[in-house]
Amino acid sequence: MKGILLVSSVVIVILLLSIALMPYVHAGQIRTATVGTKSNMVEAEFLAQRTVTIEYSAGGALRDKLAGVVDDLVLKADESNPSIDALKAKIDQALRDAQSPTRVKEVKNITYNLSLRGEDKKAVISQNLLLKIVLSDVVIEQGLYGQPSIIDLNWKGLRVDGNVPMEFSVDGKTVTMDINTTSGYLQTIFPDVFNELSKDANYKYVLDEPLLDFSRLNEHPIDKWHRLINPIAGQVQGQEAGFKEKEGAKAVTVISGGETSIREGELKEKVLSTELSIDGNRYRIESVEPKINASIDVLWWAEPFMDGNASKAKVFLEDPNLTTTSSGNFPLMVLLTFAGMMGAIAGFVIWRANKK
Repeated sequence: MKGILLVSSVVIVILLLSIALMPYVHAGQIRTATVGTKSNMVEAEFLAQRTVTIEYSAGGALRDKLAGVVDDLVLKADESNPSIDALKAKIDQALRDAQSPTRVKEVKNITYNLSLRGEDKKAVISQNLLLKIVLSDVVIEQGLYGQPSIIDLNWKGLRVDGNVPMEFSVDGKTVTMDINTTSGYLQTIFPDVFNELSKDANYKYVLDEPLLDFSRLNEHPIDKWHRLINPIAGQVQGQEAGFKEKEGAKAVTVISGGETSIREGELKEKVLSTELSIDGNRYRIESVEPKINASIDVLWWAEPFMDGNASKAKVFLEDPNLTTTSSGNFPLMVLLTFAGMMGAIAGFVIWRANKK
C-alpha cells in the first residue's frame, strides 16, 4: 500500500513538472521568438489559426454548393514573391499602430495551410498561417556603464487590418488571394459560394475578421507573464541540452504568456458568430480561434515591466540577481533534472513493488 502511495505521489510530481514545462515546449500565437539586444533584432514565428463553420442544416443554395466538397491548399511565399513588399508595409503599419518602434527587416517565409470539408449539414474551413519574420530596432535605450538596456515588447500584439492580397501559384496558375480573411479564400477558390454569402452583409462580421491579429496577447500585462531564466544556455551543458549559443549570451530569459492560472484567470477561445438570411434560407457562421499562448526568448537576463500601456523589458549583460517572481526563476536544466530524477525514482519504486 505504501509503495502504491509513493508511486502515486511521484507520478503527481512528474505531472506537475510536465505542466510547468509545457509552455516552454509549445506556444500558440507566437511559436518562437528570440530577442537579441546586441543585434537589435527579433526573429519571430507568428502562428494564426482559425476554424470556421458554415451551418446549412435546413438546406439551401449553400448546401448545394458545399456538401461533399473537399479542398486542401498549401500556399508559400518568401522574399522572392513580388507581393511581399505589400505585406511588409501592412506589418509595419500594424507595428506603428501597436506603438512599437520595430520594423520589418525580412519576411523569411509564409506557409498558409487551408482546408475545406463540406458535410451534409455544415462545411468546416481550417486556416493555419505561419509567418516567420525578422524585426529590427527592438532596442529603445542602449545600456551604458553597467546599466540595463531597454527593449520593446509591444510588437508581440500586432494586428494587421484590412486585406493583404498576395500572389500565389495554384494549379499552375497565378492567383491573387487575400491572406488576412476567410473571405479572401472563398472569394478566390469558391467565388460562387462567396457570392451567395455576400447577399447578406452580416457575413463580414465573421469572414472579414483579420486573421493576422495577435492583439489578444496584450490583454495580460507583460509583467504578469511567467518568467524563467536559464543561466547556462551559452555554456557546454546548455549546448548539450539543445541550446544554440547566440550573441555570446550567458543566459536566456523565457517570457511566456497564456497559461491559465489562479493569478491570471481562465483564458478563453475567441469565438465569433452570426446568422444570415438569404433567399428564404437561414444559415449560421461561427469562427473559433485558440486561447492566447506565446513564448519569447530574450537573450541574457531580462526583467519585463509595464511603462504605462507599453510592454518593455530591462536586459542585463551580467547577472543582476533578479528576485524570484511568482512564476519562479528556476533554470530549465534544473527542472529537467528534477523531472528525470522523479522518473527514475518512479521506475525504481515500481520495480521494487513488482519484485515483492
